Amino acid sequence: MKLSNFKINQKNLLYKFNEDSIRLLHMIKTLPPNAYVADLGAGSGIISIGISKNFIVKTIHSFEIFKDSYESLKNNIDLNKCKSIIPLNQNYKALKNKEFINYYNLIISNPPYFKENEGKLPKSKALQYARHEIAANLKDIIKIARKCLKNKGRLIFCYPQNRNSEVLNEIKNKNLFLKKKEILKNKKRSLIFYEFIKLLPTFLESMIITAELSKYKVNGLKGTIRLKGLMLVYFITFFQWMEDNDSSLEKTMTALDKNLDQAEKLSKIFL
Repeated sequence: MKLSNFKINQKNLLYKFNEDSIRLLHMIKTLPPNAYVADLGAGSGIISIGISKNFIVKTIHSFEIFKDSYESLKNNIDLNKCKSIIPLNQNYKALKNKEFINYYNLIISNPPYFKENEGKLPKSKALQYARHEIAANLKDIIKIARKCLKNKGRLIFCYPQNRNSEVLNEIKNKNLFLKKKEILKNKKRSLIFYEFIKLLPTFLESMIITAELSKYKVNGLKGTIRLKGLMLVYFITFFQWMEDNDSSLEKTMTALDKNLDQAEKLSKIFL
């Protein structure tokens, strides 16, 4: 990872990048060609620009919610001529939308380390958002990674060592598996740098995610019946798809609409 082939201007920012961001960059050893990347809480752009300058990427979505940092991010993107980076002045919770499901090869973040009401909040809003989980928290990052990473995609982030148990508890049963962990200790704090890899979910979990996105309730007896109904629709439509040689998949889509319509009518009768 070369750090000499780009510049970061952050003169007017209260919260500036530090060794944590550099360490996160060094956690990235490889990326597939034309990768899709999400930088959650991009700040002035050190991580996004570092990736853009060292790897062949298709798109980097750089999320930065605080306006001043976002303006610095845009200026640094222009300064370094990084055409692959798309700056987004919005909360990265927007990644829960359907269009980003199984989308990214890498999600990386240097998130806030403190809970929203932990300790004394700084007077500056910029510092509040940078240090405290006001806009988003650990649970949000894990949910986004679970849904938005491609199979074998990676999640890289750092967190205080005293919150390690929270990370491990939150990651359970999310199809995210620890690939690498590095501990950085100094006089001020002790951080853990994590790299998780997403492995393909089970067929049942795929059905659960589909149902949740469609706002179907999947809990209890009725939820189990709904899931089985979705699985049945999937298999019936799959056989139609196997026989559909038209590139438009018109027969498949017609069959899918018909099967879903029948399933909905049955659910109204029995559920």
